[in-house]
Amino acid sequence: MAEQPATDRPALYRVAAGTILKGARVEILGTTDQKPLNALRPTERVAVREFLDYRLRDDQQLREATVLWRNLERVWRTKDEEALGREFTADEAAEHERGMKLRVARHMTEHRAESINSKLAQMAERLQRASEEIRRLAERQYALDQKVYQAQHELAWLVPNLGADQLTTDLVGWLQMDAEIKRLGGASDEAES
Repeated sequence: MAEQPATDRPALYRVAAGTILKGARVEILGTTDQKPLNALRPTERVAVREFLDYRLRDDQQLREATVLWRNLERVWRTKDEEALGREFTADEAAEHERGMKLRVARHMTEHRAESINSKLAQMAERLQRASEEIRRLAERQYALDQKVYQAQHELAWLVPNLGADQLTTDLVGWLQMDAEIKRLGGASDEAES
């Protein structure tokens, strides 16, 4: 086993065989006779607790069990930890977490910007069509009251169906993710979008 740096993050294992907690990711609580892990024989038992990456609901509890040492295989939280062959230190873990949040926030701002630009293009197209329809209406030989009614109908249909409410929702989402990028120390895309 590789030398572990001082960290509060316990090493993770997966129960690869047996019937107890099979397939679950677990952390080791201790051995039955307090031996160090590198001194264990494959047939000795270790106490483990299920490990989850998300918060438990109030009605859930983590499962604990005693399993054979040979039934455990080492797993890593990230590919970077696996490449290092050790757990991240607290600083490395915090930097990795910040980087992941920054990447997600950038992706979300790009998605929201694309959505906003697409909706603006749709609005422009709808306004163009409505404008053409009003022009055609003015050129027709209908009675004035019929023209006014038709124009009012076109405008009444157009305004609620432009999608301005969704545009506002997307803008609020974009602003939140842009603020998250700034909070995490990344460059803002404000000038580009």
